[in-house]
Parts: sequence; C-alpha cells; structure tokens
Amino acid sequence: MPTIEINKGQLYELVGEKIEDDKLTESLSSLGMSVEGKDDEELSIEVFPNRPDFLTVYGVARGLRYFLEKEKSIKRYSIEDYDERNNYGVIIDKSVKDVRPYTVCAIAKGLKLDDAKIKELIQIQEKLHITFGRKRKKVAIGIYPLENIKFPIRFMAERPEKIVFRPLESSEEMNAVDLLKKHPTGIKYADLLKGKSMFPCFIDASNKILSVPPIINSHDTGKITEDTKEVFIECSGFDLDYLKKGLNILAYALLDMGAKIHKMKLEYPEFVLYTPDFSEDLIEIDAKYVSKLIGIKFNEKMIEKSLLKLGIEYKEGKAFVPPYRTDILHPVDVVEDIAIGYGYDNIPSRVPLIYSKGGEDDFEIFQNKMREIVTEAGLIEVKNFNLISNEDAERFGFKALKILNPSNIEYNVLRPSLIPSLLSVFRTNKTRVFPQKVFEISKIFPSEKTTIALGISSKDADFTKIKQIVQLIGEQLDLMFNLEEDTRKFFIEGRSGKIKLDNKEIGIIGEIHPSILSDYGLEMPVAIAEINVEDLMEKKFS
Repeated sequence: MPTIEINKGQLYELVGEKIEDDKLTESLSSLGMSVEGKDDEELSIEVFPNRPDFLTVYGVARGLRYFLEKEKSIKRYSIEDYDERNNYGVIIDKSVKDVRPYTVCAIAKGLKLDDAKIKELIQIQEKLHITFGRKRKKVAIGIYPLENIKFPIRFMAERPEKIVFRPLESSEEMNAVDLLKKHPTGIKYADLLKGKSMFPCFIDASNKILSVPPIINSHDTGKITEDTKEVFIECSGFDLDYLKKGLNILAYALLDMGAKIHKMKLEYPEFVLYTPDFSEDLIEIDAKYVSKLIGIKFNEKMIEKSLLKLGIEYKEGKAFVPPYRTDILHPVDVVEDIAIGYGYDNIPSRVPLIYSKGGEDDFEIFQNKMREIVTEAGLIEVKNFNLISNEDAERFGFKALKILNPSNIEYNVLRPSLIPSLLSVFRTNKTRVFPQKVFEISKIFPSEKTTIALGISSKDADFTKIKQIVQLIGEQLDLMFNLEEDTRKFFIEGRSGKIKLDNKEIGIIGEIHPSILSDYGLEMPVAIAEINVEDLMEKKFS
C-alpha cells in the first residue's frame, strides 16, 4: 500500500487543532489509514488503495475535520466557470483515439508556492501516478506554468521522430524516439508506448511541445518554480470517468492550498466537455437497508450524523457522494461508511442464536479430487481470466456473452469454454520446453457450469494420449465413459469425439485443427478434452 510523508504541524493547522498522538492514530485507523512511523515533526501514513483522496495532506486533513466533527455541515467547493474571453480550451484530435484517447483538464490560479509546496505537488502527482494511475497506465498527470502556454492547446498524436523538445531536467533537445532510450523517465515508462507508431502529445497554439504523456513534460513549458502562480493541469488515459475522479482529487487538494480552479473547454471530435466537474453522485439509501446490514436499528438522524463524519451529506433518503470519492459504487459502500461513522466499537456484539459447524464444501472436495487425479498424470494447473476476445470465441463457433463498454478487445466476452484459454497458455509458452501438459478447472458462461479442460502440446500429442487421461479420470472415479463421433470444425475430422456418461454428453475430446493452431501461432500439435465437473459429481454420488 502507498505511504505518504506529512508534516504534523501542517496537518494540525489544516485540521484546526493539535491532536494527541493516540487520538490521531485511532482516527486515522478508523478512516482506513495506519501510522507507519512518526517523530516530533513528521508522520508516515500508509493509505488503503481505495482512498486515493487521502494521498495528500489536504485530503487527510479534510477527512479528519469531518471525522472529528470540526465541520458541522458539508463544505462544498466553488469552481470558476469557463470564460470564452480567456479561451482556456483543449482541442482533442481524432489521431489520439488509438493511443491515449481521453484527457480532462483544469486551470488553477492564485498559487503561493515555495520549495515545500512544490515538493507537495510532486508527491501528490507521483502518488496518484503510482496508485490510482496504475503507474501512469490508467492516468498520467501533467502540471504546467500557465504563463508559458498559448491557448488553445491541442492534444494529438504524431510520429515520435517528429516530436522534438527538451524533456524536463534534460540539458538537450531530443525526439520522442530518443526520449525512450536516453532519458531516465523515458526508459522507465517506455513500455507504455511500446509498439505505438504514433505518440500522444500536448502542443500549444504557438506549436510548443508541452509534454509526451504518459512519459514527461517539456523543460521549457512544464517546469514549476516558486514564481509560478497559475498552472494548467491535464490528466490523460483511457477511461473518461476515471480521469474525472483523478482530476477532482488533485483539484480539491489545490483548492485546500488556496488556489482557485477554473473550468476548461474540451473539444472532442464527437462532443464538447467542460472540466473539472464537481457534480456529486446520488445513491439512494434507507434506514431498513442500513439496519439489516449493520445489525442494529438506525433512524434517519443516525444515518445523517454518521455519514457527515465521513464527509457525505444525507438528505431525504439520498447520500450525496463527493466528487473525489472513487470507492463508493453501490449502496453497500455507503453502509460501510455509516458503520465507520457510527463506530464499530459502538455496535454491540452478540453470540449467534444458531449453531453451525464449518466445513469444506462437498463440491470443493470433489474438485480437489479431480486436481489430484490429473496432477498425478503429469498435468500442471493453470488459471486464466474469465474474459476472452470475441474473435477467439467465434473462431471455435462459440456464442459468447458480450461485455458492455469493455476496456479492450482482448477481453470483451465471457468465455463459453476453457479451450480457447488453454490454447492461449500454449501460445504464451511456445518457446518453453515440450511436452507441455496443463489443465484448468473453472466456470464457463452463460451456463455457469464448472468444467475441467485438459491439454497436451507436443510433437506427438494426439487423440490417444488425451484419451488416456480422460480414461484415468473415469477409472479413479469408478465411472465408465463412452466416446461417440464428433463433427466440430475446430477438431481434426475423425480424431475427435463426444464424451458420454450413461448416454448423456458431458464433454468433448479431440485434436485441434491445424487452421486453429495457425491462428494461435502454434507449431506443435495440441490434443484437448473438456468435461463438465458437475455432471461427474452428480453421477458419482447419485
């Protein structure tokens, strides 16, 4: 978990009082933070990943003010509307669609920076990069002195050899190709642009390069100093809603530093957006639901008071979630905050009225038995994602449940079979030692049935070898399998079959067709079987 260093004196000043060490440690713990180290001046605080708004001293102080009931009502921050006269706009070119498609931006004015404040800004930026931004993959943040920029700004993609600028703290100009080879930050984050023929960049109206996200700012237009009073802020990435939350976390920290935040106009090819957006999420919640989950009777006043301690307003059955909270997605998350605000120590404990004895689930025991059988046969267990690409599903003739708004096309459907996943394992390991023997036990969709898939990849992998393993499973379980001819196109004709148990089809077996092997870039033959584990258990214990 991420750790931040904060000055105790600054924290006390922001909270409005000096807090005794024990009380501070207890309050931070209730809010999901732990004190990892402290002395007379500094605190080292570990922050749970679900609360990135606590990655700044301003966020921690804001949380403590509410929790210690210094704030008697929710403090809402004002934001300056977009003013056409200032022309604070960013034009997003369609060329970034395939490299880094989204950005959200803001202007902050009235900053009073010194060396300590600049270090704070750098810490905020880097901690958000590492945690919330997933090491800049999901969110990359850039902060630039406003006086060095001419508007409107363009966010576009260009060939890397044509992007020439002086990177931050560099003594010389270089193009973006050399940036990834010579500059320490470029080398560190080179993988984020690996394989891209076009690189994203921010360019102002005078054609000055501001940055190459997610790598680095320009030294000439992106270096913050103590003389900087106004800044341009941008967050770029792949999920617009996620970026908005990241920008809000940073904007709220700057507001607590005394800055004023101004909206910007973002002109996308398909729409126009104004950011930051401090709109609150509304989540309906009622006392009966809260009482049921927590286990004691709650009324409206208790809910209102408890949520206020977490910085959330409650009114007429609705929780107004602050725009910087990224962890509240469902009413149950609001109930968790109610429990924290009420205090877990205030919830009475009691012995359950029923007696129950814990034990391993019968189906889990049966699955482990299956694992033992195939492991003793020399197969290694693998685990894959439940999502695959629709292209892989269609390649086998499977109809799959599609995911709405998937993050990428490689994982956009729920897998209807484990077979594509096993072939992906062989593809990933095709340079490893052969023979390769693997298996996986998992659910398939939409049936949500559990199946076991067995796979062999070697120069002599064939129907007979995979059949021997299937027969071994039957023998160990005292079940008799029958095989019937199968005509699935992804198997070689005449080398496949349906696995039957008492005339019920429970699985398939066969040698993968060369055309499918070619699609996966596999040179070795592959033999595979997939069996319904639930059917096996039902027959075994019927």
